[in-house]
Amino acid sequence: RLGTSPTKFAESLALGVPVVVSANIGDLDKHIKLLNAGISLDLSDEYSIEKSIDMIKHLSEINPNQLRNSSKDIYSLETGVNTYISVYQDLY
Repeated sequence: RLGTSPTKFAESLALGVPVVVSANIGDLDKHIKLLNAGISLDLSDEYSIEKSIDMIKHLSEINPNQLRNSSKDIYSLETGVNTYISVYQDLY
């Protein structure tokens, strides 16, 4: 989950598609709130499930272009490359 879910999350945002993800996977919960990118669902919490069901109908109201553009600062290829270079340079 930790390796594949964030990749699929970023791919969905690049397409402008909101997501429904399991809670507590890396920093996806934080990014969903920050980007208004969908729903983070805690399957062990009945209240979370009920709240998420109510929120599903609002996913179609999320503007795909706005979602795509707002996620670029975090998930774009350029950001990833620059972060990788920065970490690599800090090691040497």
